[in-house]
Amino acid sequence: LAYEVIRYMGKLPGKASHFTKMDAKFDEEYKKIAAAHQLEFYYEKEGKVYFMFSRIAPSIKVKRVGLGGYLERDATGEITVYKEVFRTWKMEEPVLAEKGLKLFSLMVNNKDLTPFYPENSGREEFIEFPDAYTHFDVEKRMWISSREDVLEPFYHLKGHPEQLENTDSL
Repeated sequence: LAYEVIRYMGKLPGKASHFTKMDAKFDEEYKKIAAAHQLEFYYEKEGKVYFMFSRIAPSIKVKRVGLGGYLERDATGEITVYKEVFRTWKMEEPVLAEKGLKLFSLMVNNKDLTPFYPENSGREEFIEFPDAYTHFDVEKRMWISSREDVLEPFYHLKGHPEQLENTDSL
């Protein structure tokens, strides 16, 4: 399962972009990235496969970030719907296990997660995304922010000029 969804859920390999992330030349890198993810929770209900994966997050202490979502498949097994419902803040493993289970259970039962968004949860950290500026775009299968992307003028330096419509301003 991790390898099936890693091109959406995982970090992009070094030379990949959102335009090229499906290219077969990245398969080996994606296998390594998928292996770094751990399936925490899994549940099938009404044609949906719900999941929560975690991965190690940069920190002095061992911390993980959780990613909860679901997918749907057609009769051939092809993923037709992929949605990430939440991404947690980085947390120590026992804390993520407890809070992750709570969020996962609410998601599976189609309950409101907005009380756990950063702008609503007070000082207690649960969900990092979505928030007031960031949402998951089901069509693009990626997180989208309404904040300005200050790195956009430099995307062409990764060898993907199609990401930048006007390179004359550089």
